[in-house]
Amino acid sequence: MLQELLEQAGVPPEDFASTCVLVDKLDKLPEQWNFPKLTTCNLSQNRLTRLPELSAALKKLDASENRLTDVVSCLTNAEAHLEELSLSKNPSLGDAIWPAVALLTRLTLLDVCGCGLRSLLDGTF
Repeated sequence: MLQELLEQAGVPPEDFASTCVLVDKLDKLPEQWNFPKLTTCNLSQNRLTRLPELSAALKKLDASENRLTDVVSCLTNAEAHLEELSLSKNPSLGDAIWPAVALLTRLTLLDVCGCGLRSLLDGTF
């Protein structure tokens, strides 16, 4: 039955065993990435609904074209160095992004096109 579900999801039959091993390990993945020197991260064009806590050294993050619903918690450590942030085409984010963005004082690029915004951060950037 599981094999049929995986095949319907696009997993080829020859990948069934290795996919089961990966699925079994998903609950063992850490909540926080451990890449302390990571400065650029491109996570665009996926199906992510949330992001892990990011490296404090991160300068560029592209998480556009996902299904993100929250970014506040993942940007907590990144506020010191983050210069470029692209969250475009994540329509569920809406105005919930502003508390996180307000702390990013080093931003030189902010792309929030298609994020379902109803207001701008008090009108100043």
